[in-house]
Amino acid sequence: MAGVYRDTGAPQPALALLEQALPIWRQVGDRAGEATTLGNIALVYHDAGDLKRALAFYEQALSIHRQVGGRGGEAATLCNMGRWHWDFGEKDRARLLWQEALRIFEEIESPDAEIVRGFLAENT
Repeated sequence: MAGVYRDTGAPQPALALLEQALPIWRQVGDRAGEATTLGNIALVYHDAGDLKRALAFYEQALSIHRQVGGRGGEAATLCNMGRWHWDFGEKDRARLLWQEALRIFEEIESPDAEIVRGFLAENT
């Protein structure tokens, strides 16, 4: 539901649901679920223009994805962090993050590699 709220421009209900989900993931010990939720919280803050808060959540999500070996989640978070850096005016850093995400998506043979190739082609 949080994704639907976010996609339809209702960040507050999205954030409320994500903040309810986070302690549940932690309680049951699902680190991948925790990382995904942190990444989704970051997206809500990013969309709202709260870039400092968004980056903090992206960094938490990335760290956990790396700890648990969630390569797809790691790459997706790197993509989102790339967009963050792009929006913040750090174009070179964004490209580096997208290149790292592309490498991971290619390693795991994810179709998301095509999306990242598109980001890179449009923003070089």
